[in-house]
Order: sequence, then structure tokens, then C-alpha cells
Amino acid sequence: MHLFHIKNQESFLQLIESQTQQLKELKKTEQQLTQALASKQQHLFHGYSWPIQRESQFLLDQKYAHSGEINFRERLVCQSTQFNNRVRGAIQVFETTIKPKPCDTIYISEQHTLLYKWLKNKYTNTVGSEYMTESSFLNKLRFQLKLLPDKLNHQDLTQLSFNDNHFKYV
Repeated sequence: MHLFHIKNQESFLQLIESQTQQLKELKKTEQQLTQALASKQQHLFHGYSWPIQRESQFLLDQKYAHSGEINFRERLVCQSTQFNNRVRGAIQVFETTIKPKPCDTIYISEQHTLLYKWLKNKYTNTVGSEYMTESSFLNKLRFQLKLLPDKLNHQDLTQLSFNDNHFKYV
């Protein structure tokens, strides 16, 4: 994945113009993937998965498709991690631009997801939370039972209970 820092609309337009050929090649790849899926409900593709730093198989299907267009952002699910394209991309951007250390304190506003579990495993000082309304008390109990021995950390993002500067990354 190539990352570009864009400061304004002019630099964005210059980037698009300079990357025209690459964008055409990406569109061609998307079309090839779409054609491979045309006669099937799903298809497995071989590729590289950033979170595990090795090759894996990726499931592509019509889930979340709109008007026949495959939702590449939410699909291409890595069979090793079960992360979709969006989550794998977010991890790659986080690790290549921020370059966190394994001991850094990280807060993520989710606790009952594969992404939280992955972060907690790699970055041991990761803290996650879930927001539970009064009406979802039964769900809170279910989550607590599933997360045992970890206790569900209820947080309201507008009133977090952590001290200022407690986390290095949020």
C-alpha cells in the first residue's frame, strides 16, 4: 500500500494526475476479481496480509455489494485473521505511519472485536471499551460472560474515565 500526504485540493489533483496509470491498473485488477467472482458465490484469492506479515488466502464474495458492485473495502477477508480490507488497511497505516512500540499505551473504542483482540495481543497495554446504554443491560451481561475473565469496560466517548495523557495513541 502506498500512502500519500495531501495538504490541499491542488496537491490531491496533482496526485491523481501523476498516478493515472496506477489507478488504471488497480481498476483493471478490480475488474478481474469481479469477473472471477461472476460465476460463483465466492472465490478465494492468494495475497499478502499485513497483520500477519505473510501470505494468506482472501475470501471475496457479494456480501455488502451494491448494484452489483463488489464492496472491496468491506470484503477481501483474510482467512488467517478474518480481517476485511478496511481493517487490514487501518492496521497497516497505523503501524507504518505511527510505528507504535509493543509497550505503548493504546485506547480503542471497541472491546468485543477481532481487531481489539489482535491489538491487545501485539500491544499489551491496549485498552478497549464498549458503550452500553441502559436499554442494553442484558447485552452487557452477555458480553461480560463472553469476555470472562476480562471485564467489559463500559466507556462513553464524551466522558471517558481515563486521566489526560493516559494513552499514547487513541
